[in-house]
Amino acid sequence: MAFSRRTEEWWVDQVADTSFDVETRNDILALSYMAYDHSKPLWRLLAASFYAVGFALLLIPTFQTFYNVLSSLLARAV
Repeated sequence: MAFSRRTEEWWVDQVADTSFDVETRNDILALSYMAYDHSKPLWRLLAASFYAVGFALLLIPTFQTFYNVLSSLLARAV
């Protein structure tokens, strides 16, 4: 081996210390997020479309309730 055991342990300790540094950790997490963000775009689009459809379906009864409350308030005011 090119490196002795002591040099290897020092290298592992340095990597561990650097990875727990706040700036380095943020960089590593940002790179990881960027890597995951662009993986499986079809599944991400499918999940986003299901969220959009679910949100639209939840808006229907919300608008109905808002219309009923508003119409009853306007009927009492007149």
